[in-house]
Amino acid sequence: MVKEYARNPAPGLLDDVRTFLNTRTISHDTRGPVDDLTDIASSSQQWHAEFSDVVSCPTGDELPGVRALRDGIRRELGGHHPPGLQDWLDMYPVEAYFDADTATIRHRARGNTCAGNVLAIVVDAVSDGQWRRLRACPGCERVFYDRSPNLSRVWCGMYANGPAGRACGTIAKVAAHRARQRPIR
Repeated sequence: MVKEYARNPAPGLLDDVRTFLNTRTISHDTRGPVDDLTDIASSSQQWHAEFSDVVSCPTGDELPGVRALRDGIRRELGGHHPPGLQDWLDMYPVEAYFDADTATIRHRARGNTCAGNVLAIVVDAVSDGQWRRLRACPGCERVFYDRSPNLSRVWCGMYANGPAGRACGTIAKVAAHRARQRPIR
């Protein structure tokens, strides 16, 4: 479902966060919001097809909190440090540990909650400087990883690249061109 549209994947576990955030998008056909989180979480087999083992499948009781976390994190995309992150960390504490193999500090959730696991990955991405490269396309709201050197990418893509894709960049540029070509009255 969500993994079908894996253009612009993020490195490592951050791609799980990108996939998680893409459980809410704008439909290409209706231009209305689509929320796939409940459907994906209803089947552990579907969940594990979309996410690595690090992000546990939410239980029915966890789902409202996980949905609120997803929507909250989406509002924090693109910055160096998400200002609302501390509020989420107060609700779902994350612990730091030293990874001797890579000589880095990593984070993990207390307990095995979906929200805590996602937050641990976000905290690592903030500390690694990768968080600011996650962006949401203004056309379809798909989250993508900006690999451009100067963090200047705006759209998920310029070309559809298949039936599940959308050429948001081309659509926006054509609309801007047409607006410039309209006669002034």
